[in-house]
Amino acid sequence: MNTDGAAQGSPGIASAGRALRDSQGTWLGGFCSKMGNGTSIMAELWGILQGLQLTWKKGIRFLILESDSQLALDLIKNRTDAAHPHATILGLIRRLLAQG
Repeated sequence: MNTDGAAQGSPGIASAGRALRDSQGTWLGGFCSKMGNGTSIMAELWGILQGLQLTWKKGIRFLILESDSQLALDLIKNRTDAAHPHATILGLIRRLLAQG
């Protein structure tokens, strides 16, 4: 699964996209969405969450997640405290990953 998020400004108009392909490169699904006003890291995390929701809905439990945001991947891998501004979305992402 490939994800990307961006914002025009910080904060600014944010959007994210997801592409899902199998190991042979066959298109399985994807979409892009506007997210309103936010930061690029917020858009990256929402893109990852919505991409994971798409894969789970399709019954896919094994996947490779590719993102151009090392910060997003580090935030997902490393525990953050409840006061972190993205703690809620990070918790949702981690719960989906734990279900796999």
